[in-house]
Amino acid sequence: MQKYKFKDYDEYTAYQIHRARRSRKSTLAHQPLRKLAIEKLREHAPDVKSILSIGARADIDVQDFRDGGYDADGIDLIPDGIVHQGDATKLFEHKYFKNREYDAFISVHSLEHIWDIDRFRSESLKKCKKVFMHLGRPVELKKTQPGRWDCVILDFHDKDMAEKDRKDKLEKFFPSFKAIEAKIIEVSVPVIYFLLQKI
Repeated sequence: MQKYKFKDYDEYTAYQIHRARRSRKSTLAHQPLRKLAIEKLREHAPDVKSILSIGARADIDVQDFRDGGYDADGIDLIPDGIVHQGDATKLFEHKYFKNREYDAFISVHSLEHIWDIDRFRSESLKKCKKVFMHLGRPVELKKTQPGRWDCVILDFHDKDMAEKDRKDKLEKFFPSFKAIEAKIIEVSVPVIYFLLQKI
């Protein structure tokens, strides 16, 4: 794991808020990934009813999941309509989320921007009852780009990794989950996709 930490949490949140203000239109561009996420849930976890979208960016992110028939919420550092303001690593402290659990957590281009990935996996993921899914950008680990990966690069983001190795690494990093799928797929551009089921 490689981390690109800011000086402190305030610097991190200021940067992310500024970045989010500039990139809200990208949420619309990620719509094919949300549609893919729904297809994968229906294929591998048809009993999922509720979703928390991590790093939701804009209300269309949550609305896409609601339109897909799910009871969906979203969390981001900036509120936007039905997206709640907050830090995905502090769900137990959040007024809205502290007493809620979800069948599925879905991250679309957001896992790599989490300030404290260890706290996210040890605390926040306890609120995920069945499935954790991520769709994001694969990288060449030997050619990292700190400017783009502002918080963390995890070795399972490696674009050249075999699926079995990727699954093994995911299960070690998220020991409460079993990797069902973990591969690079083409959705206009290469995307790393994984779906983990709670053990």
